[in-house]
Amino acid sequence: MKGIFLLAALLFLPSLCLSDEYVLVMSKNDNVCQHMLNIYNGDLKKYGQVKYKLHKEFNWIKWTKKEIRFRPADAPEQCENCTMVIDAKIARFDINNDSKDEAIVYRKSMLSGYNIDVYDIFQTSDLNMLDRVVDGQQYSSRKLKSFDSNDGTPQDVYAISEEGLRKLPGEMRSYIAATKARGDRNTHFVGRNDKIKFIKVKNRFYTYFEGPRDIGPDESYEKVEHYSIIAECMESNVLKNQCIYLLKEDKSAKKRAK
Repeated sequence: MKGIFLLAALLFLPSLCLSDEYVLVMSKNDNVCQHMLNIYNGDLKKYGQVKYKLHKEFNWIKWTKKEIRFRPADAPEQCENCTMVIDAKIARFDINNDSKDEAIVYRKSMLSGYNIDVYDIFQTSDLNMLDRVVDGQQYSSRKLKSFDSNDGTPQDVYAISEEGLRKLPGEMRSYIAATKARGDRNTHFVGRNDKIKFIKVKNRFYTYFEGPRDIGPDESYEKVEHYSIIAECMESNVLKNQCIYLLKEDKSAKKRAK
C-alpha cells in the first residue's frame, strides 16, 4: 500500500514543480531586473500568482485622500454648476530620482470608453492650488508629467535581446524575430494595461506597468497572457524602460490539470 502512495506522489510531483514563469527579455539595469524577476517567479512557483502585498517594493507608498474641485477651462464665468468633484489620492516621493520630492495625484478618468488610472505629477509647491476650485487650464499647465494605465507598452521590439528571445516558446520567438526583421515597431503587442504602480527597489523609484497582451495577429500565434515593465522616470520626466518581462506559460501543466 505504501508503494502505491509513493508511486502516486512521484507521478504528481512534476505538476507541482512546473509552473508559469516570467522571462526577462530586456534589461538595462541587471540589479533591479533580476531582483524583481526573483520576486515574480518565486511567487508564481509558491502561490501561482504575484502576491504584491507580501513585498515591500510594492507597499512603501502612503496615499492621502483628497477631493479636487475642477472648473473646466471653457466654462462660462457665471456658471454656478460647472464645477465637478473628483475623488483623488495624493502622495509625495522622489519619482524621478532627482533628490527632490514630487507630488503625485492619482485619479480615475476615461479614454476611448475605457476606465483608466491617471497619475499627475506636480512640484510639491503646487499642491496648495488643490485646496480651492481648480481651473482646468491651470491644472494642466502646472503638471510636470502624467502617466496613465495605457502608457506602459513594450513597443520597442528592438530592445528585446537575443538571449531573451531564446528563452521564449518557439511560436512567440518566431513572431517577435519576424517583427524585428520587418522593422515594424508598433504591431507586435495589442491590448491595454491592467495595473500601474510605483515601486521602490534598492532606494530608487520606478514606474511599474503590468497587463494582459497578445502578440499575434490571430489565433495561430502564441499569446502572452501577461507582461510586466519597469521604467524609470528620468529627471526630464521621460519614461525609460529598464526591464521588460513576458510570462511564459507552462501549458503542459495546464493540460495535466484538465
